Amino acid sequence: MSAGGGEVFEENKKTIFLDWVCIFLIIMSGPVRVLFNVIPGYSRNIIIFLLYTSALFIWISQVKRRLLQNEECKFLSGVAALMLFLMAVRTIKFDFLPSGDVIFPFTDASTEWFYSY
Repeated sequence: MSAGGGEVFEENKKTIFLDWVCIFLIIMSGPVRVLFNVIPGYSRNIIIFLLYTSALFIWISQVKRRLLQNEECKFLSGVAALMLFLMAVRTIKFDFLPSGDVIFPFTDASTEWFYSY
């Protein structure tokens, strides 16, 4: 075995560990959805946002370490940034904005159907 063989094995173990951490973070969103309905005062959307954000950062670090081609790495980093933006918008929509009172305060029932699209 060459001198560099041990380094490859250690890097492979680290990759497998980080893959399992990503899977665990994503799976944990299920129990958070179930359990935080019972516990008042905590926002489950923010906790789920943090779980997915952590998984995204681990994923993008793995992509940057594994890919050699710069164009693909930039593309996948952009995909991760758009996913993070989408999750942030979703979290803001459901946690920080009331049900339409701030965005369209002067709407009535006759025009409300238009803003639902």
